[in-house]
Amino acid sequence: MFVTTGRVQRPKPYWGPYGATKAGMEHLVKTWAMEVAESRLRVNLFDPDVVATKMRAQAMPGEDPATIAQPADVAPALADLCMPAETRQGETVLFRR
Repeated sequence: MFVTTGRVQRPKPYWGPYGATKAGMEHLVKTWAMEVAESRLRVNLFDPDVVATKMRAQAMPGEDPATIAQPADVAPALADLCMPAETRQGETVLFRR
């Protein structure tokens, strides 16, 4: 499971380097997912939407972190996607609270 962002599909001024690195990671992950498609390995992307992280606070000073998802809100969904019962392969899983 690799964490990505919708910023790849929605460019925003001053977020170019962040979006470019995530776009590159997405390409590698999707390619790897195709390469291991016949194995038991499951390779997916996870987009948690907007989360109150330290990086987010630095990038968006003044934003009230209480108005967006907290890491504890997102963590269970991310953990579930790492369980052996997960069958999706090569998908982007969206978390929306």
